[in-house]
Amino acid sequence: MNADGGTGYLGYTDWRLPTALNPDGSGPDEFYNVTGSEMGYMYYTNLGNIAYSNPGWGLNNTAPFANLQSNVYWFGTDYGPLLPDYAWDFYFDYGFQEAINKSNGFYAWAVRPGDVVPEPASLALVGTTLGGLLGVGWRRRRR
Repeated sequence: MNADGGTGYLGYTDWRLPTALNPDGSGPDEFYNVTGSEMGYMYYTNLGNIAYSNPGWGLNNTAPFANLQSNVYWFGTDYGPLLPDYAWDFYFDYGFQEAINKSNGFYAWAVRPGDVVPEPASLALVGTTLGGLLGVGWRRRRR
């Protein structure tokens, strides 16, 4: 149960918007092919999408997510003290991130810790599992 007596969504109370910060905590990068932010990592690395103006660009791969829109999503990262009315956003149609005025109505994608950018231990576990599955499939075909 969380502080207000509720149980959160799906039993979790630690939901948040993705961060636009780079993994080392430095400020976000702007433009295309940015994989340091959580949504950039999801768009390019996990989903394998391609940035605007390149052959095959766009939000072509959305699995395993349902209803992922080819539209703009908010990060939970403010632009900075010089422009307090601005926050970072990610264009899932173009693979582009920038800062824009918070008065715009965009989509939000709630995440939990560890949901977007896998930790090294998780990567090792996934790699081991996939290797085992591929080995089983190879052995079945040889028979």
